[in-house]
Amino acid sequence: MIGPDPSYNGQSKIYRKQQPTGEMLNGAAVITEEVLDVGSLLSHYGQETYSGVIEASGVAFTIEQDAAAGCDVTIQLTDGAGNALANVPADLDVILSDSAVGVGITATAPSVSTTLKASGGTLLQTYSANKAFYVQTNASGQITLVINDAAHTGYYVAVIGLPVPFVSRQLVAGDYK
Repeated sequence: MIGPDPSYNGQSKIYRKQQPTGEMLNGAAVITEEVLDVGSLLSHYGQETYSGVIEASGVAFTIEQDAAAGCDVTIQLTDGAGNALANVPADLDVILSDSAVGVGITATAPSVSTTLKASGGTLLQTYSANKAFYVQTNASGQITLVINDAAHTGYYVAVIGLPVPFVSRQLVAGDYK
């Protein structure tokens, strides 16, 4: 049965109700109803879709030394269950920030460059040289930045354009080659 739980009687309870027979979408059970407190009912879906296409709702960051020089930051789109998403292009703002919450563009540009790795997405526009970009994901749902900075600056990489902003951990000297 889809809809409110007929046993809900105003008592304090917290429960999650699944789609009939534990319906799955992109490998995750779809939650259709969540009761949080007395009289409060929140309806939502674990996997947001639009016309049957699963929408990106998060990102996962992978930070590592680049093979040639600098630091690679790979941004992978994820669905509501944290699974990697592919073949769903997304146009996102990617910003180097000095803030752990991604507010504002960094005051200090990398000393050498910030580029997209080959096949690491499509650069649509540069807002601020080496600091802020408008980028489309590749077919794997990824964007890979190469940050080449001799000072090994501790940037945060912010991704804006999904339901909420996502910010990487702070880069450290060991992340750069």
